[in-house]
Amino acid sequence: MASGDSKQSISGTIIQEIIPSTQQSALESLLISNTHASASITVSLFAVVSGGVRFTIVKALVIPFGVSVVLKEEVQMIKSGVSLQIQLAGSTPIADIFFTNS
Repeated sequence: MASGDSKQSISGTIIQEIIPSTQQSALESLLISNTHASASITVSLFAVVSGGVRFTIVKALVIPFGVSVVLKEEVQMIKSGVSLQIQLAGSTPIADIFFTNS
């Protein structure tokens, strides 16, 4: 992975911050991989600006097991001062998240 790349595994159904608003560079791309052994997951992504105002980027995107989704244009507004949150749904949802910063 390049120096601006990062990855993390997430699970559960609570909303989780995956990129903090204190980041110094813009988000270039985001890859979400469903790593559940046999079930689909549902993914929602949110941009959160100052004051805690949340905007929906992707709502209830169903990703079958074993499938990955790449988002580019949808996440390029995530930069310093804006955080990115994710929420998973499904039967014990689990995903790996890979992102590249410019």
